[in-house]
Amino acid sequence: MVSGIDQLHFVSGVVGESCMNVTYTHQSICALKGSTVDISCFYTHPSWHNVTEVSWFSKWETGVTNDLSLNPEYADRVEYHRQTDKDSTLKITDLRERDSTEYKFRFKTVHAEWGYTFSGTTLSVTGLQVAMTPATVTEGQRVTLDCRTICTLTDNPNPSYIWYKLGQRLTNQNNSLILNPVSSEDAGRYSCAVEGFEDLHSPEETLTVKYGPKNTLASIRLSDEIVEGSSVTLTCISDANPPVDKYTWYKKIGAHYQSFSHGNTELQHVFSHIQSSDTGEYYCEARNEMGTHRSESINIDVKYGPKSTLVSVSPSGDIVEGSSVTLTCSSDANPPVQSYAWYKNGSAYQSIFYGNTEPQQVFSQIKSSDSRQYYCWVSNGISTDRSPSLDIDVKYAPKSTSVSVSPSGEIVEGSSVTLTCSSDANPPVDKYTWYKKNVTSPKASGQSYSITNIISEDRGEYYCETENKYGRLTSSPVFVDVQYDPKNTSVSVSPSGEIVEGSSVTLTCSSDANPPVQRYSWSYKKNGGDYQRFSNGNTEPQQVFNQIKSSATGDYYCEAWNGMKTGRSESINIDVKYGPKNTSVSVSPSGEIVEGSSVTLTCSSDANPPVQSYTWYKKIGYQSVSYGITGPQQVFNQIKSSDTGEYYCEAWNG
Repeated sequence: MVSGIDQLHFVSGVVGESCMNVTYTHQSICALKGSTVDISCFYTHPSWHNVTEVSWFSKWETGVTNDLSLNPEYADRVEYHRQTDKDSTLKITDLRERDSTEYKFRFKTVHAEWGYTFSGTTLSVTGLQVAMTPATVTEGQRVTLDCRTICTLTDNPNPSYIWYKLGQRLTNQNNSLILNPVSSEDAGRYSCAVEGFEDLHSPEETLTVKYGPKNTLASIRLSDEIVEGSSVTLTCISDANPPVDKYTWYKKIGAHYQSFSHGNTELQHVFSHIQSSDTGEYYCEARNEMGTHRSESINIDVKYGPKSTLVSVSPSGDIVEGSSVTLTCSSDANPPVQSYAWYKNGSAYQSIFYGNTEPQQVFSQIKSSDSRQYYCWVSNGISTDRSPSLDIDVKYAPKSTSVSVSPSGEIVEGSSVTLTCSSDANPPVDKYTWYKKNVTSPKASGQSYSITNIISEDRGEYYCETENKYGRLTSSPVFVDVQYDPKNTSVSVSPSGEIVEGSSVTLTCSSDANPPVQRYSWSYKKNGGDYQRFSNGNTEPQQVFNQIKSSATGDYYCEAWNGMKTGRSESINIDVKYGPKNTSVSVSPSGEIVEGSSVTLTCSSDANPPVQSYTWYKKIGYQSVSYGITGPQQVFNQIKSSDTGEYYCEAWNG
């Protein structure tokens, strides 16, 4: 609130110490152009003063004020109101921008008057303005329209806004209207208003959108009935911004359309004297700097019969499989059309809906197989006409999802394989996901999944999942059978542990291969010699020793062959354990043994593990007496005659 005490101008009476003051409700007010504003104040004065006059003013000169209620500029727009004898409200209606100024309250008593020097309430009248960024855009870009005021509205600092296009109210309630992406349909005149002041629109701002030709239509302008020799004009109409700068006309000749404009780039093609040979299907192509667009075909039949035949579809928008759809055939004919026939195209146009001669064709539950171009054929008893084709595009979730493998045939480790997911869907599948059976997480995305340098671990069943906005479907799995050479070839021994002479021992050759191993071969070497194949011709994965001999000790390996290549195992050592054998005693030196000479007896024995201890015996009569020596030699340093006798040794290897 704003208050002040003015220097009083006493006109009569006695000057006392009391003073007058005025307190304004607002120091400043911002209000909309065309709206109504209330400017209020409270005032005080000595009780012995009687107020004789109150007024509001905005201009004064040297103590002379102009009462607003008498000002022609405010005629019929100003009212004074009060609640008590100590307040006053100035109401101004139909605010104008020139009303923006400072307003003061003045009151007068028989003794004095107040209201000259102190500040009053400053009124700012703002209109609404639409600011557009940018002013001109290309279809698909972003444009922002801002509803602006020059000041913040006092009574509604955070207003809701109302937007209008071509006078029609929009739903947006923000001060900014964002069109992203902008389309050609958004072009037009926009204005805004503050909620509560719906009749106070901003000036309209025009949004211009540049776009290539669309809604291109070829039409026929007739001077009269199409009679040979009459004048017929073809007109190409297209919605474009900037306007179309070049038109090209085409006529269907045989199975193909050919240009016949001959340099004519205008929107009209005139047949000054039309001939029967001019009968046919025509379309035009419109071009501007943004692109090109072609019309649907139209038919010229040089007779007076049905024309401008069109097929429309209801309801508009996406057509979803299972919904009800109605095609309506309309045609301009004189006399009116008497019968209708409906057609659709697959590889060629075919008659459908036998017996239906009505202008409507109803699909109670439309199917994906109904996606075709449709047209109607009309007859009025004189001639017939057909509509341009109308595309019926039935939307449906993926179906018939399958996986193909390329290249076909055998898949060999190290090669590259591509899996391709195919599915019938409309709109087309926008998400492909690849899975391997028994693997939780997806393997890849995209319509194709390529495995380069494929390995055996990639072998398995694969399937894809297809998805569009209407649903998803999983394919049946396809088996990727990776063929590879034998690997991880190894030999195992059964039973495990020590191999004792005479026991049964089995060597087993194991190998990972696809196709599986077809033939095995066994090789061995002994005592550091060369490897040689088993002579028994064994091609099985097992080599069995029913009663293994010490002579079987050596290194063994196997080879596995699967029709592609051969894999060889690491060598495995077979160490056959056996007790001492071929135990013998030798004498050194050889020859005669003379008393007093040195003689050494040596015990030799074949054993695995080697002999650990030896025991020496001498035959005395019918008994053998142990010497207690455990080494392999018995030494007589000075042999005596009493040492004559028979000796033998005993070898032990545990």
